[in-house]
Amino acid sequence: MLQPPRVQAIGAPEVAVKDVQLQGIDREQLRLLVVLKLDNSNPVPIPLSTIQFFARIEELELAKGQTTESLRLPALGSADASFRVLIPLRAIPGAIDRGLVALFGEGLRYDIEGTAELGGLFRMPFRKKRAFHTNTITCSNSFIITMSRSI
Repeated sequence: MLQPPRVQAIGAPEVAVKDVQLQGIDREQLRLLVVLKLDNSNPVPIPLSTIQFFARIEELELAKGQTTESLRLPALGSADASFRVLIPLRAIPGAIDRGLVALFGEGLRYDIEGTAELGGLFRMPFRKKRAFHTNTITCSNSFIITMSRSI
């Protein structure tokens, strides 16, 4: 006797922020690289179509965007997807008044939030809140940080 093919329900993939890297600072902007980890527990591959994001610094939304990806999440596997976030320095609270060294010394709080759309079926949220500190600063050759001390 013939048995009908067994149909398996498609489960929701998982998306998490794997890393947020401060890639550098120049006279105009702060550059971040956000890396997402995507896990697929399904027996079929799922394409990642878009990533929408918001970036907040010191609780102010300073950047938002959308990126189109051509990544295919393998069946029963994982993949990383990354996107860049550019934040204008003038928009960061206190960056001009106190200087970046003071700002990073106190810890520059960030919040990256968004959704990854997979296969046109799933909109998976992601979020990471942390702070950058002085030891994470990388400056370009054209940007000079000066420190002054009063005695």
